Amino acid sequence: MSLLCLVAGVLLITLAAIDALWTTLWVDGHGGPLTSRHTSWTRRLIWHLVPRDDHRLLSLTGPAVLVTSVGAWTLLLWTGWTVLFSADPRSLLHSHAGTPAGLVDRVYFVGYSLFTLGNGDFSPRGPGWELATAAASLSGLFLVTLAVTYLLSLLEAVVQKRSFASQVMALGRTPEELVLHAWDGRGFPALELQIVSLTEQLNLVSEQHQAYPMLHYYHEAREEQSVPLGLTIFDDALTLLAHAVREEHRPGPAALHCARESVRLFLDTLRTAYVEPAGEPAPPPDLGRLRAAGIPTVPDGELAATLRGLEERRRLLRGFLEGENRAWPGAR
Repeated sequence: MSLLCLVAGVLLITLAAIDALWTTLWVDGHGGPLTSRHTSWTRRLIWHLVPRDDHRLLSLTGPAVLVTSVGAWTLLLWTGWTVLFSADPRSLLHSHAGTPAGLVDRVYFVGYSLFTLGNGDFSPRGPGWELATAAASLSGLFLVTLAVTYLLSLLEAVVQKRSFASQVMALGRTPEELVLHAWDGRGFPALELQIVSLTEQLNLVSEQHQAYPMLHYYHEAREEQSVPLGLTIFDDALTLLAHAVREEHRPGPAALHCARESVRLFLDTLRTAYVEPAGEPAPPPDLGRLRAAGIPTVPDGELAATLRGLEERRRLLRGFLEGENRAWPGAR
């Protein structure tokens, strides 16, 4: 028996199991060590080959990352069991001829053991290899179940994050538009409930991004479903409502505070992905449009001081947009 093949097979099987379980079940915002590198390299390759303005093709990044990650787990597990069964030349025998199986036969045997109940062409020799065959079948069943469950949960999360973006964009295509549409001449009576609703959705989206690292790699082909755009519009509108509009006309401070904290929590999840703060500061909001509509605002210098305190946050938002090849809303 080859001790090297035995150890190598066990290590490969263990690595596949740890990486799959780490990615799918450990909800701390990180993929497994192999998956994290694989997803990053896959995204870089796709974005290098596809024109940056072709958002429809770029939207294939998420599915490609997911499919190839599951394929990598499968290949690693398949290879590990094949190497393990190669440790003993007589671990597998032809059922009829009784001769030892060759390398291709072992690959074939492991494949149908992982994903079916087997067809009886080959038989494991001895109780040790019989138990190994049962363990291989169990690991294959577990991997398929894990992958399907993760896939369904991830697709549900994709729909929910696009729903959040669509609802924000329906209120306004820029932060200034969102504030203008909600102004009734005296205040923003209908906006507070919408802010609370969007905050609840964003909290859910943040938790999903934390739980499913591959969610970061799903790019939206349609601008109105773009999470970077929706999040930037929402956050900059909150900045206007909390710091640019005069205090007596603002929505409830509790709703604004919760919403801004929700955005901060989402931005924290970006630090575990490919997003880096932009090199250039984000453009300031246009108070002229608000003043033209009769909305009482604070002096420009007061808002500028507030924006300086929010520079790191807004640079990260701009980096999120640039990473998805989107321009700052209102500055296009």
